[in-house]
Amino acid sequence: MDEKELAIFEDAKNMANIAVWGVELQIKRLNSQKNEISEFVMQPVVDFHFLIVALTRLRQAASLVSKISDIKSAIATFDNAIPDLRTVRNILEHIDEYRIGKGNNKSVPKDSFQTIIFGKESIRWVNYEINLKSAMKASSDLYAVIRSI
Repeated sequence: MDEKELAIFEDAKNMANIAVWGVELQIKRLNSQKNEISEFVMQPVVDFHFLIVALTRLRQAASLVSKISDIKSAIATFDNAIPDLRTVRNILEHIDEYRIGKGNNKSVPKDSFQTIIFGKESIRWVNYEINLKSAMKASSDLYAVIRSI
């Protein structure tokens, strides 16, 4: 690696470090099914939103690393393990557009963005699911690939 690539890699590695800690923290909070502040009844919903952010940041860090090292298969494995991540992220990021039916993905139902189902192993929102065990494993595996470079 030249100096510029090394700087990019160090930034990406730091980004991945923070993101994987965020994924682990959010999954632990979601699995505990208790609010740290009793009057904050929306904590699981907020934790779900931050889980999506952390997973997305890890994916972005890996994408940055892929410009320096060939980790495309590791990224594809991550994407396959959490197939609804991109759609959920896009809806959350552009919820104003999706709520009025103007989002890019026309297959997203417009009926309700308020219903979220917290299951023992996964979270369902709109018509999409994030499996917590798969997300944790995929994150750990992708992080290990980034760290091994």
